[in-house]
Parts: sequence; C-alpha cells; structure tokens
Amino acid sequence: MIEITRGDNKKIIVKRINKYDGQVIKQKPDKMYFTVKYDYNIKDALFQKQLDDGITFNDSDYTYTIDILPKDTSKLPYGKLLFDIEIITNDIVSTVYKGEINLTGEVTHEYNKIEV
Repeated sequence: MIEITRGDNKKIIVKRINKYDGQVIKQKPDKMYFTVKYDYNIKDALFQKQLDDGITFNDSDYTYTIDILPKDTSKLPYGKLLFDIEIITNDIVSTVYKGEINLTGEVTHEYNKIEV
C-alpha cells in the first residue's frame, strides 16, 4: 500500500523486473499508464499519469518516476483508492502492478497558512 497525504507531492519510483529471471527490463515500453480510481468497475479515472507526461524514464538505472502532484489529490476524500500500472509494448498490453493508495488527512490547508 502506498500512503499519500492529500494535497502533497509524492514521487513513486518503480523498476520493471522480469518475473522469470529476475533481470531488470531495460527496454522502455511504447506506453505506460498509472491510473487511480475509487473502484475497479468505475469507468472514469480520478487521475492518470502517462509515460513522458507525469511518468519519467531514467535510462541510467532503468527506473520510472511517477510524479503525483498536489492538484491530483487535493479535492479527493480521505481513504482507500485503487491503482494499476499498465504498459503497452509492440501492441501487447500488460498490467504489471496493481495496489491500493491510502489517502490520508492533512492538517495544514492552503487557507491555514500564516504569513510571517
């Protein structure tokens, strides 16, 4: 489970590993999606990140950084969200990971900030 405080930045770093031999997959996929929803059966996503638009590939260590921005979560209610990471390479679609996000409460809201 990934924990994110509502309205905060969060970087999620992932690496693709071949499940058969344990080797890092160095090939960048054609497409990659990080999709967040309340429920698997709901059509519309709460937010989505795509390769080169919220997901950055680092070709020196073959990691992917998923950037969650404050605007992605600031208006969502606290609680459990669902996500998956899907890749497409050579027209082959694979869900490589899925899990839950615990969106936790925040104490300091934008309207609470005091100028010093």
